[in-house]
Amino acid sequence: MYYFKLLFISLCALSFSNLFGQGNYEYLDINNQRIPLQNDGRAFLRLTGLPEGSKGFEESQIPKGSNRSTIFSQDLWLGALLSDSSIKVSGELTYSKIELGKRKAGISDSERNTSSKKAVWKIYRQEIIKHRKQYKDPEYIMHESILNWPAKKSTDIVNEDELAPFQDMNNNGYYDPENGDFPLIRGEQAVFTIFHYDDPNNSNALNGVQVNLMLYGFINRGTILDDIIFANYKIINKNKEDFLDFRLGNLNNYSLGQGVVRQIASDSTTNSFFAYNQKFLSPNNGVDQTPVYGVRSLSNTLDYSFSLRRITNSPIGIPQTKEDFWNYLNGRFKDSTTIADHYQSHESNKFMYPVGKNWTIPGYSLEFNVGIHNLGALPAGESTCIDMAYILASNTQKSTPKTIEKFRKMAAGVKTIYDYDYSGCYDTDEFWFVGNEEYS
Repeated sequence: MYYFKLLFISLCALSFSNLFGQGNYEYLDINNQRIPLQNDGRAFLRLTGLPEGSKGFEESQIPKGSNRSTIFSQDLWLGALLSDSSIKVSGELTYSKIELGKRKAGISDSERNTSSKKAVWKIYRQEIIKHRKQYKDPEYIMHESILNWPAKKSTDIVNEDELAPFQDMNNNGYYDPENGDFPLIRGEQAVFTIFHYDDPNNSNALNGVQVNLMLYGFINRGTILDDIIFANYKIINKNKEDFLDFRLGNLNNYSLGQGVVRQIASDSTTNSFFAYNQKFLSPNNGVDQTPVYGVRSLSNTLDYSFSLRRITNSPIGIPQTKEDFWNYLNGRFKDSTTIADHYQSHESNKFMYPVGKNWTIPGYSLEFNVGIHNLGALPAGESTCIDMAYILASNTQKSTPKTIEKFRKMAAGVKTIYDYDYSGCYDTDEFWFVGNEEYS
């Protein structure tokens, strides 16, 4: 009877997946941000092809319920220096339809894996707790997210660490939740997907790289975690060749504010880069608060941060070639000059623009903000990882300086919480300290 129940719930889950498009995307929506994640790892991006009647649920909502967002899309740049001194890059700018290398859903060696799906999994900590307590109960019906968690199954011939993390309660080397195994997640709600880069017809592209991405968050409790979501990237070099120098870029395309009132900034003291609305109120905000939105690097040092112009024929414009991407990934503009203020002071700075300066550029809309991380060498068959926090700061007093200062305090506070609970981005401890009133 127990196994018939498992079969029934699996078939139901499959039916609803086909009917509503579930599986190709899911939302992280446990707190004040609502973020879509697609099965090729694209987050924040507006979803297309959803069922009729789903208006308002096709894109990120920041703050949740406002029917507005502060960010249009988030793109990933990956670059590597190989042993023959050649460079390979895979990256994109979704807004400008620029793509070097192809991002694809699923595990890169799909023929080696019989159970991994090209999907997104959404799971709650409460479901895991219930499973751990009741999996032996003959009346227990296992939740689909636990039953189909993309961990290593008995029929898979991939390495365990290539798939989703799980607790192997009976130490048999594979995921069998009917015997008590359970998913290892972070936060109280998580969405997880696996994607890879594969463009065999492009000799410039960095192929054979797999990324396991988990977005997660916590229930609102009146702390700074109400306005923060987290991203954990595990990156696997599945090539036969070592990466002597491996770099990651995180590009955010912001939509808060309007035109020239949108400003870009960096704060090296908190390892963060962000955008803010220069004016107290802008029609695009959708809420009567001044938003600041940005990224805090938690596990790694932020090496560079800068903004791009929405044109191609400029040394600080959109990258088009692998040399353009690689220059940016090494803290240089497209013309190989060091990062600097090209408009006002012209001074070189690893962080464009540092907190405390006037960054107004009349006539230009600053939308693209990039953070660069040097992740060091990545040998063949090995993995590296990085943790980030996406922070929303708003201020009911409608003061931009106060909101920026609030963002900086939140960035400092979330790092303290992160360091308290995790020994690094590989840590999948099932429990997380869920808040600290001191930073609320």
